[in-house]
Amino acid sequence: MKKNQKSVFILVISFIITFSVFGQVPSSSQNKILPISNLAILKEISGRVTSFGVPISEANIIVENSNRKVKSDDKGLYKIKARAGETIKYSYTGLNSVKIIIEDVTNILNIEMNPRVNKLDEVTVIDKSVSNSKSKSRLKRKPDKISTARGDLNVDRAGHSLYYVKGEDLNASAITLSEALRGKIPNYKGSFLRGTGSLYLNNSVLWEVDGVLFNDEPFHVDVANVKDITLINSLSGTVKYGSLGAGGVIIVRTKSAYFAQKYSLTDKKLYTNNNYYKGDAKIFNVYGKLKPYYLKVIEEVTNIEKAYSEYEKLSYSYSNNYDYFLDMAAVFQNKFDNNKKALEILSELDKKFSDDPEALKALAYVYQERGNHQRALDIYKKIIKIRPRYVQSFRDLANSYAHLKQFDNAWKFYMNYFYRGNELQGNGIGNIMYQEMENIYVNKSDEAKIKENFLVVDPKNTTYDVRMVFEWNTSEAEFEIEFVNPNKQVYNFRHTYAENAKRIKDEKIKGYSSEAFYIENFDKSNWLVNLNYFGNKKYAPTYLKVTMYYNWGKPNQFDKVKVFKLYRKGEKMHLFTINSINNPDDKQYSIKL
Repeated sequence: MKKNQKSVFILVISFIITFSVFGQVPSSSQNKILPISNLAILKEISGRVTSFGVPISEANIIVENSNRKVKSDDKGLYKIKARAGETIKYSYTGLNSVKIIIEDVTNILNIEMNPRVNKLDEVTVIDKSVSNSKSKSRLKRKPDKISTARGDLNVDRAGHSLYYVKGEDLNASAITLSEALRGKIPNYKGSFLRGTGSLYLNNSVLWEVDGVLFNDEPFHVDVANVKDITLINSLSGTVKYGSLGAGGVIIVRTKSAYFAQKYSLTDKKLYTNNNYYKGDAKIFNVYGKLKPYYLKVIEEVTNIEKAYSEYEKLSYSYSNNYDYFLDMAAVFQNKFDNNKKALEILSELDKKFSDDPEALKALAYVYQERGNHQRALDIYKKIIKIRPRYVQSFRDLANSYAHLKQFDNAWKFYMNYFYRGNELQGNGIGNIMYQEMENIYVNKSDEAKIKENFLVVDPKNTTYDVRMVFEWNTSEAEFEIEFVNPNKQVYNFRHTYAENAKRIKDEKIKGYSSEAFYIENFDKSNWLVNLNYFGNKKYAPTYLKVTMYYNWGKPNQFDKVKVFKLYRKGEKMHLFTINSINNPDDKQYSIKL
């Protein structure tokens, strides 16, 4: 797998996006993170606290930054009131504390607490054979070149007209970039760079943050997230920016913009642990021996009219479970080959759970699996109205437009998300959106009617043989995905509070539930994808959607969608095998289930 590609896009300052579900785009400060509103309604959260399945009594349950607290009873049960956006902390002597951010859909939280394990502090060994002066010189050294929105800048040639400051050398207590730079750059007064004798005294500084141009200081940038800052104070250095750079240019590169592509599955670094597949995954089966009563009833019926009658009777008991409708629609589609009845049942789910984003998301997944992207789009439009501050809402809507080949609308929603003050950063949703925007720009720029300039630094790094996007409908889902390469080596992506709590917290704050993985130089050898599901703290199942993009970024790109209902816990199951069949013209890929 190649190293992660780097792209930067230049937003034409005068371009304003007004295409939105709600009309005018709100300010960035209102949409950067999921907010906690004092006006939000207090709702009751209930559940059970256990450790290894045994109820814990007297566990401390506290809503942080409030006076609301309770203890679990002798059965481990509890009830507490909290608002969406608040955090509940669960603690008990000898067990690791658990913190859960409450969301709009949170009502039940069944908490499993694990024993606390004391770890030795890490020890850092310093090689004294390297002189301190050389080490400092190497650490403080400027890069040879800086990638900018207007091309690469040669640092050595710029000479004294260029100032370079590493992120760790900025004023750590500063809130704004201007404050962070004070005392670090000669003649810098926060509004212009060139000295008082300059003809450009009245010209403001042009800011560039990860390739995005700003006439005014970008106050949304977190100083702690800055990788480095380069200031250009010469005509020769700023000439590429034209009149925009007349007052000098400040180039800010954030740590987040330089993605460490951890999920390139052909990267040998992922497999250094010599962990080999033991062949211990079972064939995927949703229920096993735990098949619900309603499925047993309906599967015994051979007549479609009788089956639909049974479905209507069973609905009185099961209609509060959205997965019931999805299961029944699958029965009418697969057993009776009746698409009309299946769609009627899915429409019932849509009506009954019109205000439940997790149920609607599962429904949209199923529509996409069926290839009905117009219906999926309609569902995603409903979700973004329910969750306008969730990053995933924008990505799902944009991606849905792309599936319908409405690339202009897709691009507008990607850009709408950015104009709300969000960043395209890190692994997870930021990386996913970044790649998809790049793909549209490179391959569908004319169809998307793109007005912005999007500079692709290395066009060779924009394609993959296989791109896998995993999405799940509930943020509390805990699971482990196991990728097995042709050499039977294993890489695990762990989405659990025990091993990846920081990641799950980030998902909740920004509002996303997805991850992408890549395979390049894919031959006819098999890749296995297995999964172990650990639950979602409630009694409903989790729906997992996997979109396989083949020949990503190439003219012959195509995709397949598969949806898995995750119900059984603690069993490693084989989801699918990826293979390819070579022919003289192209690679034809398949998923074996």
